[in-house]
Amino acid sequence: MIRLSAHRCHDPATQRVAFTFLVPRGWQARSGMRWNQQSLLNPVTPMAEAQSPDGAWLALLPNAAFSWVDGGRLPEGSMEYGAPVLRPRPAADMLLTMMFPALRPGIGELRVVQVEHEPSPPWPTQLLRRVQPGDDSIRATVEYTMRGRAFREIVSMVSRVADPTPMPTLWGIQQVRYWFTFPALTVGAPIDRWDEHAEYLDTVRRTFRVEPGWVRAIEQLFQQISNNALQQQQTWFAAQQSAHRAQVAMGEQLVHMGQDMSNAMDNIVMGGWEQRNETYDQIYDNQYLATMGLSRYDDPSQPIPVELPYGYQGVWSDGQGEYILSEDPSYDPNVAAATGPTWQRLDRIDR
Repeated sequence: MIRLSAHRCHDPATQRVAFTFLVPRGWQARSGMRWNQQSLLNPVTPMAEAQSPDGAWLALLPNAAFSWVDGGRLPEGSMEYGAPVLRPRPAADMLLTMMFPALRPGIGELRVVQVEHEPSPPWPTQLLRRVQPGDDSIRATVEYTMRGRAFREIVSMVSRVADPTPMPTLWGIQQVRYWFTFPALTVGAPIDRWDEHAEYLDTVRRTFRVEPGWVRAIEQLFQQISNNALQQQQTWFAAQQSAHRAQVAMGEQLVHMGQDMSNAMDNIVMGGWEQRNETYDQIYDNQYLATMGLSRYDDPSQPIPVELPYGYQGVWSDGQGEYILSEDPSYDPNVAAATGPTWQRLDRIDR
């Protein structure tokens, strides 16, 4: 039997719950959202972490956006085209050479235990739960030492390279490739405590969920950000009408490029949300639940169904975001508890 509590991240920008994850009783959890509406490429970065008293954890590593021009003249690390210049690289290389040294300072003896392709990451990639063709989606298990103690960590990460976008530069029109690393979901624990935490870590990892209502809300917000940026471009170009014709011609060309870039960013950020249809989503949804080993339950206290690990004979909710999962079909937490919340047995709805 395991006992879990639901943690919900509220996004003030959209006034909605952005994502939910389940944590074992006694863990401390926090989450938040960092918005940068001046950035078309990386306007929002979610943050989440949960930690047990003895050092096990779940966390989201930050997402990032980069730019690259084949044969370009700018060195890696410089800022251009609205993002740091960095050559596209595989997800595993990015994780080990860039992210871990920055996010885990002071670690030693870093080694890769296993890297495998992950077709269904345990969180909605690019706001959706599907890996797109060309994505490099991995699940990496690494081990290292920190402050004299050995740790194991499992990280899910996706690297995506977008189609080239034409951009004007001092050297003419350059084909800029924007590429992204999406929020890496990681769970970890000291190796000497791994076995006792393994079931919990697997559970919280598989049940991390981004809420569909938030996806729809930020779709509208992203569109507004793109439109505002384009309007600023158009206003600036209109002010140059008194300049010579070549400058005007270049301005018109840039406006069209801005429109193309805005559309490209919408497609990148939203992942083709508007092109989805209900039948396709249902097929994928069923496949996702089977792949991740999840079942969907109707919790009357929640606005949407809750996803919990598959295989338990009894699932109970206290109506306050806490759940008990039992292998014993006859177990009833109301019988054992003289005081406390009233538990309601949940019905599975994905059969």
